Amino acid sequence: MNNAPYFYDDGIYYQQVGSDYQEVYPPVGAVLTELPDGAIEVDDGSLVYYYAGGAFYVQQDGGFVIVPTPLGVIVPELPPGVVQLSAGNSALYQFNEVCYQPVFVNGVTQYRTLRH
Repeated sequence: MNNAPYFYDDGIYYQQVGSDYQEVYPPVGAVLTELPDGAIEVDDGSLVYYYAGGAFYVQQDGGFVIVPTPLGVIVPELPPGVVQLSAGNSALYQFNEVCYQPVFVNGVTQYRTLRH
C-alpha cells in the first residue's frame, strides 16, 4: 500500500485497497493549493503550522506542504483515531507514532506533541 497512489477529497486522503478506498494519514511532502476546511493556525514561536485532522501543514511556494508532526507544539484538539495509553496518573494519547499529552492553557484542555 505504500507505493499505491493517494486520492484526496475534502481534506481526507485515501488509498485503494482492493475495490474499496481506505482513509489514510496524509503523506508527508504532499502539496495542496489550499488548506482543508477547519485548519487551525499553530505558532511554535519560530514557524507557523496549520493543523487539520492530525496533519500539520506549512505554507510554501504558494501552497501548503504536509510536514512531519512537530514536537512540543500545542494543539487544541486530538486527531481522529488516537489511542489512549497508560501513563501512570496522567493520560497520554498516541497517533501516528506521536504522543499527545493533555495540558491546561487558560483553563482549557489542549494537547502537547511528544515523542513516544
